[in-house]
Amino acid sequence: MQFRKLPKQARSCNFAKNMICVIAFFIVEMGLIFGLVDTVSETVIIVISCVFFALTVILVVQPFLSYHFYTYAYDSEKLTIKRGVIIKHIYNIPLSSIRDLRIEKGPIMSVFGVNNLVVVTDKEVFSIPCLLSTDRTLIVKKINEFLKTIKD
Repeated sequence: MQFRKLPKQARSCNFAKNMICVIAFFIVEMGLIFGLVDTVSETVIIVISCVFFALTVILVVQPFLSYHFYTYAYDSEKLTIKRGVIIKHIYNIPLSSIRDLRIEKGPIMSVFGVNNLVVVTDKEVFSIPCLLSTDRTLIVKKINEFLKTIKD
C-alpha cells in the first residue's frame, strides 16, 4: 500500500479559502480599532491586534502543514488516512464498513478542480479533502468493486 499526498491544488485551495478569512479578519480588526480608538486604552488595541495577527499567521501556515502532514492509501481491503502535525492520527477504514460515499465541492474548490471525498461508515464520517477527480474516481472504483464482490 503506497501512501499518497494530497495534490498541490489542495494547498492552493486551502490557502485561498484562508486568505478570504484573513481579509475578513483584517476588515473586522480595522473596524474595531477605528471604532474603539477614542474609548479604550492602547493596551486593548494592542491585544486585539496581537490576537488578529496570531489568527492570520495560523491561517497562512495551516494549508502548508495540512498538505505535508496528510496522506492516504487504499488497497483491496482498507482505506488508510494519516493526518496530524503534533498529534498523529491514523485511521484504518475497512472497505466492508463503508456505507456511503459522498462528493462535496464548493465554489473555491471548483476553481482549483478539486473536491472532497466523504466516507461514511457505521460509526464515523471521514473526509479526504481536495482530491483531483482522477484520484477520487480511482478510490471510488476500488471501493465499489469491493462492495460488489461482497454482495455477490
